[in-house]
Formats: sequence, structure tokens, C-alpha cells
Amino acid sequence: MKRKKIKCKHCHIYFYPSPYNQHHQKYCDNNDCRKASRKASKAKYRKKKSKEKEYREKESTRVIKWQRQNPGYWKNKKKNHKKINKEEALRDFVQVENIYSYVSALRDFAIWQHTVMQGLISKLTGDVLQDNIGAQYNHLYDIGQRVSSISAEAEIIDLIQKTGGVNEVQTSNCPQQKANYT
Repeated sequence: MKRKKIKCKHCHIYFYPSPYNQHHQKYCDNNDCRKASRKASKAKYRKKKSKEKEYREKESTRVIKWQRQNPGYWKNKKKNHKKINKEEALRDFVQVENIYSYVSALRDFAIWQHTVMQGLISKLTGDVLQDNIGAQYNHLYDIGQRVSSISAEAEIIDLIQKTGGVNEVQTSNCPQQKANYT
């Protein structure tokens, strides 16, 4: 049987696959490509197993154990930060100085609110994996969007019915503007 050359998924170079694995070999024998193959294989396995409750529980306990053994692991990242040129930082600061006073309170509240939501989800589900917390966060966000869009649609319908038509609707927040929906 004649072997065909195939293109490596990592380095994109054509190669002859092993005669024993040619039906499913996607990566060449280069060390970097073998590492990429193992990485892709592990990611595929984790994605497949992430749907199983037992695997998620084991992974959660593994992460908790690792976090207890490595307290403060995130603090060491500050040493590797790039130094900022003072002139560039001052220039950027002057441009946003006026905006900062308005946004800072909102930003602090948003960061606090996000952290509280993550803690609440973690407490309710008993899960500490960021991926699982993120999935729950997204699910709750979607529910909130559906609830708020239902109430917003109901308000719009009531407003249209009260005014008698779409062309005569004025925006409630900006009385000086008229909404033209033609």
C-alpha cells in the first residue's frame, strides 16, 4: 500500500505518517509538534470528561488541594511586569483625568459586584473551578437578560398602546428628542 504525505496540524509541513498510525496521525515527529499533539489530546480528553460529574468533583478537589499547597501563588506575578515609561504614563493619565473621577466609583462597584457573584456561585455550587463558575455566571446572566428583555418589551408595548401608535412615541429619558420610527 502506497503511503500519502499529509500536512502536520502544528508546523504545516508535509510528512509521511507511520504505517501503523496513518489512519489517524495528524502531527509529525518533530518535538514541538509532538508536544502540540499531547496538548491537543489532553484538551480533547478534558472537554469530553468535563460533562461527567465524578470527573468535575475530582478536579475540584485537586484544585482545592493545590491552592492550599500554594498560597499566594498569584502574588509572584508582579515581579515579571514590564516597567512603564513615566512620560507615557503621565500623558495617558492627563487624557483620562477628567473621566476617571466619574468612572472610578462605577468601576470599583463593578469589580466588587463581580467578585461577590463569583463567591456566591462558588458557595452555592461548592465548586472552585473558574471554568465551572464562569459557566454558571453565564447561565445566570442569560436568565437575567431574558427577564429584563421581557419587562422591557412589556414597557414598550404599554407605551405604544398608551400613545396610540409608533410614530408618536417620545423617549421618556430625553423629552427634547422625538423617536421617528418610519
